[in-house]
Amino acid sequence: MRCSVLIAILLLVGRTSFAQQVIQQPVVGTTAVSTTVSVPDRGSVLLGGVSSAQSGRALYGPLRSGTNTGISRQATSITTHVYIHDLQAMDEALLNSGPSESSDSKSSISSKFVRSKEREQPVDPVASPAEKAAKFEQLARKAGEAGKLGVAKLHWQVAAKYGSKLAETRLAELSRGSTLQTSAR
Repeated sequence: MRCSVLIAILLLVGRTSFAQQVIQQPVVGTTAVSTTVSVPDRGSVLLGGVSSAQSGRALYGPLRSGTNTGISRQATSITTHVYIHDLQAMDEALLNSGPSESSDSKSSISSKFVRSKEREQPVDPVASPAEKAAKFEQLARKAGEAGKLGVAKLHWQVAAKYGSKLAETRLAELSRGSTLQTSAR
């Protein structure tokens, strides 16, 4: 009796251990385009595309009376969309917007963005560090007056990077103020 139970268990274990296992591997395809195109701001261009189709038919049954048909189609295209971010003009638009304006008013911000972009003067690439520091000090004061303390702090940090002693003093005051605020809580 023990022997027959042991044989039955071995047969069951043997069947499960030799069961067929299917492992699906992912199919990975790569499509690449090597070209140069000119695209205007907020424009798009179709760079290229590839399409393929497959079909298959299988016959089965007695006298091959049954059929299976499979069809597969694939299409891939490569498109680029361009949006140029003018961060300096965006900063100016934010700094020039007053605290009374609503932040969700897209038309007023976009019109200021266009106006500030038109009157923007190019930055002198050979300006001395002192001139750059003075410019960022001015931007920091402007942001502070507009109530944008985070932006002001960033401008003070850049002015300090260019050697502004005033900016270092102002940053020390700001950090003491934030320490006092956190300790008061």
